[in-house]
Amino acid sequence: MITSDGNKTWKRCYICNNKKFKKIYPNIMRCTNCKLVFYQKIPSQIELEKIYSKYNREEYITEQSKKNISRELSEILSNNTITNVLDIACGECYSLEILRSINPNLNLYATEHESARENVIKKGFKFIEGEFFPVTDLKIDLIIFTEAIEHINDVNTFLKHIRGLLSPNGLVYITTPNFSSLERLLMNENWGMIKPPEHLSYFSKKSLDYAMKKNGFTCKYIRSENISIYRIVEFLNKSKKSNVTQENLPQKFSDKAQSIIHSSSFLILLKKTINFFLNIFSLGSSIKALYKKT
Repeated sequence: MITSDGNKTWKRCYICNNKKFKKIYPNIMRCTNCKLVFYQKIPSQIELEKIYSKYNREEYITEQSKKNISRELSEILSNNTITNVLDIACGECYSLEILRSINPNLNLYATEHESARENVIKKGFKFIEGEFFPVTDLKIDLIIFTEAIEHINDVNTFLKHIRGLLSPNGLVYITTPNFSSLERLLMNENWGMIKPPEHLSYFSKKSLDYAMKKNGFTCKYIRSENISIYRIVEFLNKSKKSNVTQENLPQKFSDKAQSIIHSSSFLILLKKTINFFLNIFSLGSSIKALYKKT
């Protein structure tokens, strides 16, 4: 992570080195060349510590979310030769637990903040030092980096580093919020994912693809999908200036909607149809991408 005393700003895009920006929101700029959207201020270490020291590590994932993740990872495993897997910034180890249930013979490794070391080891995974920049001589077949690339501003350095960790045909699976999503276009700066300096880099399919190819990766697939009920309810709560109560918690609405959709064949088909068009027009809530080391 690149930090400063809190008073410095980016003069060039940290992906393509372009000097020309377009202001999107206060302190949020878009590079006119590679289209990366980023927080122009360079945060201080103190600012970041305040944010990450308050992170809630409470475990929470729905059964349907587990099924969705399992489907994505099963697709990757079935189409590629995978032995060693590394989950960088693994959070609560959801992906690793699902991978273990799919194939118990995989060698599963994880990085996280030092405060999470005990939790990772307790769950039976091998902890690697270095967090975003793992320190290991292992050759990795699959690196998982989910909902994390938006937290860093040394993107090129990170991508070069993980490329060096991969085996000759190694893969990296990345997910991140989509700045070009329909939600962001409707909510503008009130979109819940715009929260610097916690989130520093804001990607669209185009800008993520640019960054990956610039740093030595070939695209296997990149897609945007889903509409986040959570973000919509969160936005409505803010716009009404009401207190978020137990009755209108965004997570509660999101879980209920997920349950209703997957209880009906018609609604499942409708969701697939909507996702088809969201992907075509790059308007989905999230980006999911798989890249191969070139």
